[in-house]
Amino acid sequence: MDGEIIGKVLSDSIVTIGKQGRISGEIHASRLIVNGLFEGNADCENVEVLEGGKFLGKVFSKELVIEAKAIFEGESKIKTESIQTLTYEEPRD
Repeated sequence: MDGEIIGKVLSDSIVTIGKQGRISGEIHASRLIVNGLFEGNADCENVEVLEGGKFLGKVFSKELVIEAKAIFEGESKIKTESIQTLTYEEPRD
């Protein structure tokens, strides 16, 4: 993706943000590769921020890779069975 998206991206596969790409919002995908700019919340199995890429926000993943000269500003939570159960539990009345 080398354009601009504002909103929610849902994918069962890989979402790649190219050098000229920009996503602002929310991503739910199997894998996210950031070579451009991402601002928002990402819930993915694997997230990679490549050299020159910029991730601003929160990431919830099993694996997070940040290359040298990449920018990551935000919060990271590791996906585990116990965290997933707590995170997706419906509120009780």
